[in-house]
Amino acid sequence: MQQASAFVEKNPDAATQHFEVLKELGDCHAELGDCPRAEQRYLEAGEVAPESPLPYIGLGTLARCQGKLAEAEKAFQQALEKAADCSQAHEGLAWVYCQRGAYAAAYELYLRSLASDGENLQALEGLFNVSTVLGEYSHARSGLERYLDRHPGEPRALVCLAAIDARENRLEQARRTLLGVLALEPDNPRAAELLAELGKKGSGLLCSKQP
Repeated sequence: MQQASAFVEKNPDAATQHFEVLKELGDCHAELGDCPRAEQRYLEAGEVAPESPLPYIGLGTLARCQGKLAEAEKAFQQALEKAADCSQAHEGLAWVYCQRGAYAAAYELYLRSLASDGENLQALEGLFNVSTVLGEYSHARSGLERYLDRHPGEPRALVCLAAIDARENRLEQARRTLLGVLALEPDNPRAAELLAELGKKGSGLLCSKQP
């Protein structure tokens, strides 16, 4: 550890490159499902750049994918200790709270995540999911609409917005949105499912359905 610190002090540019390589290797191993190697690369990246929250985001995401709630919570908390406004860390913690049924706390964490980064689509989807439990859609709607202003036609955001429209009895608007999504992505399962519910059962099932 002392050798790593000395290396960082004497070679800041090389250390930055080394950190980026380790982080990317961790991401690659994670995508391939090689969790032990991914964890090792993230830990090494954390030693090279101890001030960065990104290795802890990686560790938290690994734990999240494996359903290890306590480990995920610890890693995301550590990320917030490095960067208190880290959108990914707030989103990750919100997910942990959702798994534990603490929806009100998760809702607030999603809002914090989006306050730091309104482009965080995963946080927007999480906020939408929690909103269906709590029955409060105003923040999810406004966040999705702002996102779509910057990213028109993004299917994931459009499907969430259509679901909100359906739950608020804007059925024709929801139907038009879903048809637009399916015109671009005919195999989109969420859009197809919601459209089928609209056609067969109106808004009754949609209003009662939880994520």
